[in-house]
Amino acid sequence: MKDNNKMGEQAVFPQNNAPNDQNEEDMEEDHNESEEEDDLEDMSQEEFNALNNKMDELNSALDNIEQKNEVIYSELLKLLQANREIREQMESQSQTAKASKSSEQ
Repeated sequence: MKDNNKMGEQAVFPQNNAPNDQNEEDMEEDHNESEEEDDLEDMSQEEFNALNNKMDELNSALDNIEQKNEVIYSELLKLLQANREIREQMESQSQTAKASKSSEQ
């Protein structure tokens, strides 16, 4: 009897044996969220308010840091621009000095 099967018709495609990182991450996030919900349920109103106040303080501190960072960034840009202008002036003076020396000779 002749085998009429063409090559690949009965091929079995490999399964992905690598762990599915996304599913593991999702499961871990779900577990963490569940623990956080349990922790929040176990908190008294006083503890919750204290945590809320602490988070407000942290948020304010982060806002202050961001504002200072923006000021530092703008000062840095000014400094870079001033350095660029000084360097261009020095190069211009150097080229002028070279030109005057070569014209004197």
